[in-house]
Amino acid sequence: MRTFWHWQQFLYEGEGSGGGGGGTGDGGGSAIAAAAAAAAKEAGAGEAYYPEGLGDNYRGANDRETIDKLFTDLKGRDAPTPYHPEGLAETLRGANDRETIDKLTADVLGRPKPPEKAADYKLELSEDFTKKFGAFNDKDNQVLDVLRETAHELKLDQATFNAIVPGFYEKLDKAGLLEVSDPAAEMEKLVASQPKGLSHADKLTRVAKLANDTASGVKTLEANGVLSKAQAVLISSLLDTAEGIGAVNAILGALGEKGAQPGNGSGGKQLTDHERSMRAMYPSIFKQ
Repeated sequence: MRTFWHWQQFLYEGEGSGGGGGGTGDGGGSAIAAAAAAAAKEAGAGEAYYPEGLGDNYRGANDRETIDKLFTDLKGRDAPTPYHPEGLAETLRGANDRETIDKLTADVLGRPKPPEKAADYKLELSEDFTKKFGAFNDKDNQVLDVLRETAHELKLDQATFNAIVPGFYEKLDKAGLLEVSDPAAEMEKLVASQPKGLSHADKLTRVAKLANDTASGVKTLEANGVLSKAQAVLISSLLDTAEGIGAVNAILGALGEKGAQPGNGSGGKQLTDHERSMRAMYPSIFKQ
């Protein structure tokens, strides 16, 4: 059994000692010295490296200390302030300029876009709206066509376009600038004018035919050149009431256009294009 003294002797024996077990020809302490030298090198001991121009305040006792000083200074410096235009929403502000650009790009590209063509806008009205203001004819409606063209020029998306008509009508109604007819009430007026012997269902059928034939008659006058587009639109605006349908249908019957007479659904005599034009030009001559 070796005593503590023996271990001291083993560690500190001079060069050439072969005793003590584990000694080498390079001296018993060479392995430890090599390990210590390697550890010192790993720890950055030895001649420190200083790049040219590096200030003394950054120079450490070794490479690692120099790195620590430089990194501490780098962390302490204020980062460049990112540019945020005045009024830019907080959700679009990035930590730096590139992040702000990314957020703005995602916002712009994610916004709804207008349809490819003006004709692609679809007018979808709620049931509450149609009950209050009536249904819109979405085909051959010149007013809606103009609205679609305007919306497309302004690059409005579908949702915004669809909100224009209801919003406009509601504000007109609230301001008292719109005479609103109740479609159900007007229909009942026409139903009441039908022969009493008919069932309610038959009366409704005749009223629907009367309204459709009257509208078709106005379009026929426009197609034949008797009415201009503006005149046809104006006359069609009367068809929201029972009185309007009755009045326009009476005129159509007098002109001989297809149009059911209130109460019996019969049509007038068909006239030639020349006769229709003459009646339109000289209504007093053909007055009945």
